[in-house]
Amino acid sequence: NGAYVHFADAQPEKVNGRVMVPFRAIAEVLGAEVTYDAGAITAKKGGETLSFALGGKQLTVTDSAGKTVKTVQLDTAPYKKGGRTYVPVRFFAEAFGLTVQWDQDMQTAVLYDRAALVSDIDSKFTVLNKWIKAQPSTENAKALRTVATIGAVYTAFDTIDGNKDYKVDVKTEILANGQAIEATVTVDLRVLASYFLGDSQADDVLTAAQAALLRSALSNVKLELLCSADSGDLYLKCPAVAKILAMDDADLKALSNGAWLHINWADSTFGTLFSENLKIPKNNTFTSVGESIVAANESYMTAYELGWEDFYLNIKNDVNRLNNLLGDEQFTASGSRYTAKINGLSNDSYDNLTGSYTLNTADGSFSGTLESRSDSWNTTKTVLTFSGSVQNCKLSVTYHTKNTGILSLDITLTTTESSVEPKNAPPAGDKIVEWT
Repeated sequence: NGAYVHFADAQPEKVNGRVMVPFRAIAEVLGAEVTYDAGAITAKKGGETLSFALGGKQLTVTDSAGKTVKTVQLDTAPYKKGGRTYVPVRFFAEAFGLTVQWDQDMQTAVLYDRAALVSDIDSKFTVLNKWIKAQPSTENAKALRTVATIGAVYTAFDTIDGNKDYKVDVKTEILANGQAIEATVTVDLRVLASYFLGDSQADDVLTAAQAALLRSALSNVKLELLCSADSGDLYLKCPAVAKILAMDDADLKALSNGAWLHINWADSTFGTLFSENLKIPKNNTFTSVGESIVAANESYMTAYELGWEDFYLNIKNDVNRLNNLLGDEQFTASGSRYTAKINGLSNDSYDNLTGSYTLNTADGSFSGTLESRSDSWNTTKTVLTFSGSVQNCKLSVTYHTKNTGILSLDITLTTTESSVEPKNAPPAGDKIVEWT
């Protein structure tokens, strides 16, 4: 549970690939009462008794009434050495209800009471958990359709010729069912063509025909995506980008004519993480803050093959960061409305964060305004305003760089139930280009 176990007079050792530890030392750290009786050894904890014998390969767990709860077969028998009884740490820790992980680099066994860890975290976020639980259920939906519209304007400051605005509109539609995603993104990027082609040096780089192609390609960029969590197959189609890059490459020409690019990432780290997130149940069942944080760190450690020795430290850091924003101590209650005020909060994600926001635990809605200023390099100020619910919300963001420009984003997100399930592969007969 995040603390190192010190063995005073007998050290753990490896036998046949198993980590063997002095039993009394580890059992007492876990809060168990140990007794020895003519070769029979017991440890009592929380109404359960764990029993085994030296040289035996069976571990028995009984309840307070003496009824057998379970038996566990050991692949390495307990033994006596230097007056101490040694047991395989994984089997015995798991029998006590602990989760066991192995840090290969540090040659360290990491033991934690998962249920207790989740409960401890949740005790700090009762308001946030109430708000999460208030989100509407979509358990009867075959799939969820999310539509996002983004209106972006970048204002470039020009004190001589006057400020210039560059506008981009984006629309994204995502259909997901927990096993597959079908997404379409459309964006008008003519402003980029105007920006680049307005540069006097552009004539030295592009011919008139290339400039016309660039304007045409960027005027209606459409990206289509199909993805399967189970197979790890990803299909992409974006003719506009391929047309810009096409030149004399046969595959790029095929892509510019509407072929799909196929990538399989089943064996990659990114693919593993993406697939796990894609499999999050679509029915919006309640998952507590503690469960989310612990599960996310377990997935992260496994996917990236990181050292489990830092597991507790990583969780502690995640909890502290979230607690500063959304912990119970931040809120003032008024009925079902909980309001938090932030004044000058800073960490590795933001500087000097100020503002306030409200969570309604009755209907799951939220609203607020947050502002952050940074003077680390260029002086910047970011303002975020938000309102609505998880399934229907509006966000406005302004990112102001001193004496340079302002980027403004207006975002609308809407999620509805769908009776149509997403496709996970292109239609039969469509041309497919393999990623190599």
